Amino acid sequence: MKTPSVVLASLALLLAAFVPDVTAQVVSPIKLGRGVNFGNMLEAPHEGAWGLKADVGWFKKVKEAGFDHVRLPISWGYHTEKSPPFKIEERFFSRVETLANACLRADLKLLINCHHDPSLNEEPLADRDRFLAMWHQISERFADLPNESVAFELLNEPHGKLGQTPATWDAMVVDAIRVVRRTNPHRTIVIGPVDYNAIGSLHKLTLPNDPLIVVTVHYYLPFDFTHQGASWVSPMKPTGVAWVPKSLMIAGGWKNESWNTKIEGSESGLSVDYEAGWAGVKLRASSDVNVPQAFVIHTDRSIKLRLALVPAKRSSDDGDDPEPIFAKVIKTEAGKPIRVALPQSLPGQSFTTIYLQSQSDQPTAPFRIAALELVYDGRSQSLLSTAAEAIHHDLSRAANWGKQYKRRIYLGEFGAYQAGDLRSRVRWTASVREAAESLDLDWCYWELAAGFGIFDPQTETFHKPLVEALIP
Repeated sequence: MKTPSVVLASLALLLAAFVPDVTAQVVSPIKLGRGVNFGNMLEAPHEGAWGLKADVGWFKKVKEAGFDHVRLPISWGYHTEKSPPFKIEERFFSRVETLANACLRADLKLLINCHHDPSLNEEPLADRDRFLAMWHQISERFADLPNESVAFELLNEPHGKLGQTPATWDAMVVDAIRVVRRTNPHRTIVIGPVDYNAIGSLHKLTLPNDPLIVVTVHYYLPFDFTHQGASWVSPMKPTGVAWVPKSLMIAGGWKNESWNTKIEGSESGLSVDYEAGWAGVKLRASSDVNVPQAFVIHTDRSIKLRLALVPAKRSSDDGDDPEPIFAKVIKTEAGKPIRVALPQSLPGQSFTTIYLQSQSDQPTAPFRIAALELVYDGRSQSLLSTAAEAIHHDLSRAANWGKQYKRRIYLGEFGAYQAGDLRSRVRWTASVREAAESLDLDWCYWELAAGFGIFDPQTETFHKPLVEALIP
């Protein structure tokens, strides 16, 4: 039996050796520009199951609103035979073809994808042949569509068992590209990382040497805001969460894993409410962080806290975090920053997690953090940022990855659910769009006419504030 290192080495050789049939005449993928997802239509088990059917007239309206392209989410797996030759229903194919032609007639570019699948993410090896057979049929059926206007996206948000071992997805990508290239040598192909196309998982994605690949990511942060009141999220996120661009919050690149603690941002700082004894703020970085020379915290009232810096988990660790490399009980001063010096032996080491734990066995009155910083020689790194800065920071990570690997980045989904207040949704949507465009990212809002929608399918009119946030 091959060891994991041998398997990964073999995959690396395969990716390096794989050169698709792309001539020198086509050297860059198409630029999609500004787009909107036709969601909750063809990715349902059958069109209309989620209360929405696509209307061919909507493409013209989308074009007139100022958009450049449409992403068409399609769940082919619900319309494919379960055994070889895995034939896709002709009736469904014809329906997709009708919508694709209507999109192109409206002078919009089109992204055809493979969206939800009945079992691929949980049974990737068993469903590999079906997945490739679907793409053989899709690519053959749409081979004559213009390369300068139509792109293919291999799979929306790979996750589950398919994403547990990134090499599994990488290998499937190679196979699928080879299938597509037989009939579409010059087609732009869109591919995303595992973990639901997470920006933080771009480092797990290894791609073949194909110049016509675009890499996609999705963005729905902060999730408590964008998905408040969404019935499919368990447990359901409470409503009433506002989003203010200048409100201070945990900086981009840090994940809030606090327990028994309520954290709310405002323009004057971060409100922290320890709702139980020994509750704590827990911030986990997306990658290793160098140990600073000092830690600075500024609170509006005096409070006793246990500060701890914890390194990344090793493969041999159990479910708990490793022992901290630094831990100290500190007492803040009301209205004044305090500086906690770290031992000189620590700089040069790294950590991923910061704890600020209550030292009371009872709930405590809320307090506000006005500043939280890591201090290095001649510079400091704030762990707080404005909400708008956090968005730009997150998207810049994707943009920087794209520059490093010479790949165009496509923000394939972002949106805020209708249960949030409209003004906050408009502000958040505009901020994401502005950040994406400042980083030269093509983007596609989620979605047209359902719970995140910018368009009322009954009156066939756009929700003006949201559209103006996207197309100013």
